[in-house]
Amino acid sequence: MFSSAYVSPPVGFWTSLARTEANHEAAHALAAELLSVPIIEARIDQPEPGVLGHVVHDKLPPEASWKHLAILLAPHLVTDRCPEFPLSLHSDDHDVFMAACIAYETSMTEAEYDNATNIIRELLEIGTSQSALKALASALLEHGLLQGDEVRRIIRDAEQAHRNARKQEAS
Repeated sequence: MFSSAYVSPPVGFWTSLARTEANHEAAHALAAELLSVPIIEARIDQPEPGVLGHVVHDKLPPEASWKHLAILLAPHLVTDRCPEFPLSLHSDDHDVFMAACIAYETSMTEAEYDNATNIIRELLEIGTSQSALKALASALLEHGLLQGDEVRRIIRDAEQAHRNARKQEAS
């Protein structure tokens, strides 16, 4: 049992583990935004004992379960470590376990799984998305916690900066 006197590390006390977690949570947050799923918060400030970070988004209806699965697997897609179908309910990776639960609860077919992961993979590979991913990870490292409106602003600003840079290169 964890002590009730648990204290989060101070902002600025970031290690390579925190950078990895920032990239991980940024991928979840960006995937949610790309799929039009409103984010409540994204954080890497150890919101509770044993949890390095999380992204909280609006609850999705059952017919949008593929979006939840895609959001869960986004960090794996960014790093080219997306698990094969069928997903294992015995995975040690929390995101993969939760995605497996969704796949089994909805009787997801391999074609539906491939479609969900291909959609988010393609969205994440766009240049503006890569810029937004870097900006979100940096902001998470700097602040530890971002509210949904901050996540949306950072993504929008990064995408616009990316487009402006491409226009400059073309001129």
